[in-house]
Amino acid sequence: LSMKFTEISIPAGEQFIYQDTPDPKLYIIGSGKVEVYRTDMAGKLTHIAYVQPPEPIGEMGYFSGGLRTASVRAVDPTELLCADYSNLTHYFEHVPRVAHAFIQMIEQRRQATEAIMQKEA
Repeated sequence: LSMKFTEISIPAGEQFIYQDTPDPKLYIIGSGKVEVYRTDMAGKLTHIAYVQPPEPIGEMGYFSGGLRTASVRAVDPTELLCADYSNLTHYFEHVPRVAHAFIQMIEQRRQATEAIMQKEA
């Protein structure tokens, strides 16, 4: 599986995932820290979470056709592993334990995000 990933570096302050845009990639944080946030139609930013190693970023897009549900920017200089979703499908289909853990994490993050957005509404 590790052969499916490439390494990328993101400088502090740089946004690398853009809400509501297609981006069929999964990222895993190797070092650094990122902020996940949403922006409403009026431009108001809502902080969702800070995420650090070894957590993944972009996992929700796997089940939404690669469309991003939030934006992400590097808080600190950040090293990421990046893989296209298409390179992961075979692995998820043939290793049910990993797919199940992935789905559980997505559901937990989705529920946490919904709770934050409801508080902001």
